[in-house]
Order: sequence, then C-alpha cells, then structure tokens
Amino acid sequence: MKQIIAQTDFDQAEREGRLVCVFDKSTGDHLHLLRDTMWALTIIRLILALASTSEVYAGTADSNRGRQEDLDERGLRVVEGPPFVRSVSVGGLRVHLEKTTFAQIQKALGEGHVITSGDAGEFMARLCYRTSDSRKPVYIVFESGELGGGTDVEGFELFGAGARPDLEASCGVLRIPAEKIRVDGTFSPSVSKREIASRFGLPQGANGDTLFYRHDRSHRTGSLPSDSDWEETSFVDVAFEGQQLTWMRAWKVSAY
Repeated sequence: MKQIIAQTDFDQAEREGRLVCVFDKSTGDHLHLLRDTMWALTIIRLILALASTSEVYAGTADSNRGRQEDLDERGLRVVEGPPFVRSVSVGGLRVHLEKTTFAQIQKALGEGHVITSGDAGEFMARLCYRTSDSRKPVYIVFESGELGGGTDVEGFELFGAGARPDLEASCGVLRIPAEKIRVDGTFSPSVSKREIASRFGLPQGANGDTLFYRHDRSHRTGSLPSDSDWEETSFVDVAFEGQQLTWMRAWKVSAY
C-alpha cells in the first residue's frame, strides 16, 4: 500500500481524522491522502470542468454567429439545394433558364419588344408577352441580366394586369390563355398558396403575403480554382392575395 504523506505525520493525521484512503483505478493501489489535499483536488477538477464548459458555450456562440451571418444581400438565409425552377412552358415552347434565348422565344411566340435598363451589375433586358384572355390576362416577362448578356433567359415574372404598367404597354399578345403556361411543366399561374408550399416547402423569408425562396449550390474539384468549378443560385419570389397567386418571379444563375 502506497503512502504519499510522511510517516512521521501519518499517525497524527490519522488521529485527527485528516487521512482519507482512495482507490486508484489506473494502478489498482490504495492511496492515503490528506483530507486537505482531497479538497484541493476537488476544487481543481471543478475549475477544469467550468473551463471546459465555457469553451463549449464559446464554440456554440461562434458557430451560431457564423450561421447568422450566412445571409444573402436581401437578408435571406442561404440554403444549399437544387434549383427551384428550371423552365417555364408557354404553349408548345419550353423555355429553359440559362439556355433559351430571346431570339428563340420571339421566333416561336411572335415579335416582342426587348426593353433594357441599367448597366453593369444593374443591367436588365426584358421581353414581355400577354396571354389571350379577355378577362384577367396574365403577363409573362422573360429576363436576362449581365451574366445572360441580355440574350439568354435567366428568369421570368408572372403577374396580372396593372402590376407592372411600365412593361405592359410593350408586351406582345400571345395566342394562348394563361392556363397554357406551366412552370416546370407542373403548375399554372392559378396555383394556390397551399400548392406552392407543398412544392417548395418552408420559405427562407417572408414579408406579409410575399414569400421568398433561395437555394445555392457549388462544385469544387480541389483547393485551387479549376475550369470545372461552378456556383449556382436559384430563387423564387411569390406574392398572394388570400390563396391566389398574384405575382411570381423565378431565376437561376450560374457562374463558372
């Protein structure tokens, strides 16, 4: 049996009740410790435990701070995922975002005026059409920004009469009703709020009856930039009056 106190103090410590016998699991030995030493060890263990807990909370706070700062320019939480919308069909024409051009749309749907505004990062080209409905026509506006060069369709808007008077006067007239428009080949402009929630899930943001969705994803082949690397952003904004859709904007942009 080990003794970690001097033999001359052993008997006196035992008589005064200051001697404690402790079993050391690592060695299988019994240790005799002064009670004062036990208190000191206990306090040291407590201090170490508190320090460890503080580090855990600090790490959690740093992690949460990082997540809170992971927002886009509109304050939406950035979520990794595939594009919400890849295409929109107008009658027999399917417009694929980032692939179909304004020229192809004009050839299939008839001439429409391309309106441009802004420059550099604010540049936008728009091509507008109105459905043939005599009551409550729907407008569809194809859009191309700086990355699309004003020619490749990157997104589109859907809305009713009076929503965008700045564009409506220049819109060409389609030979099809609004029900012949299909987003990703599934839903029409008459889609309900419940159907949108079922398809897209919880939004990344909301302002009253306007919901905001955003997905990002990227591909990296290594630590250094490569020609095969890419980044993609997809967003959908939708506004409702009750359960009825009144406005929708969908975009998909990639950078290589």
